[in-house]
Amino acid sequence: MSQIPQIALNIGSTQQASFKNYYANALDKELLLNLLKSAKGRGYRFIYFWGPKGSGRTHLLHACCSTAQKLKLTHFYLSFENINALTPNAFDNLEKLQLVCIDDIHLMANLLTWEEAFFDFFNRIQAGGRRLLVAGNAPPQQCGFQLPDLVSRLKSGLIFQIHPLSEKAKTEAMIRHAGEKGLELTKTVADFILNHYPRDMGSLFSILDRLDKASLQAKHKLTLPFIKKVLEI
Repeated sequence: MSQIPQIALNIGSTQQASFKNYYANALDKELLLNLLKSAKGRGYRFIYFWGPKGSGRTHLLHACCSTAQKLKLTHFYLSFENINALTPNAFDNLEKLQLVCIDDIHLMANLLTWEEAFFDFFNRIQAGGRRLLVAGNAPPQQCGFQLPDLVSRLKSGLIFQIHPLSEKAKTEAMIRHAGEKGLELTKTVADFILNHYPRDMGSLFSILDRLDKASLQAKHKLTLPFIKKVLEI
């Protein structure tokens, strides 16, 4: 591969993923500090962090790439969400970049060809002194990988778990996120959404994006009757 493309990093219709617009549990402070250092080309060379879908794994990896981009560091983001559309050659030459972010690593488990390709890539990027950030939905030893040596590699760096936000913090995050979009979201409406939809922040923010578009089109405030109509409740 002669040239590796860089990526567009949008988490919503208008907002770019960053550390500033990530709503974190106070217990995740050390994770964020270490990811930011790595994104800037400093600190630990390998970090593995995990959490369920919607916990913010993808946002944080995109935020790292966005940070690297601003500093003009070569970087790449690769997700295995659609692994069937990829081949193990996806790792070719990635070790030449200054920062590589791998998402949904757990979806590679039990695919031996993929595990072997990633293992080889891991060794190459480590030998080159580059930085690698990997995210999954469970600790390395619980992902179901077939290669014991791969598990050992994934356990060799810093390992963090993403901690969920409290209900109060989720409400506050929704109100703040809406405000950044120019929407006025009351606590009553935020609590209503929280109680009627999946409670992970990814889903909640997707709902706010949907309401944002509907509000602009209808030129209507986010009242309970309006959101019930839009969301067909």
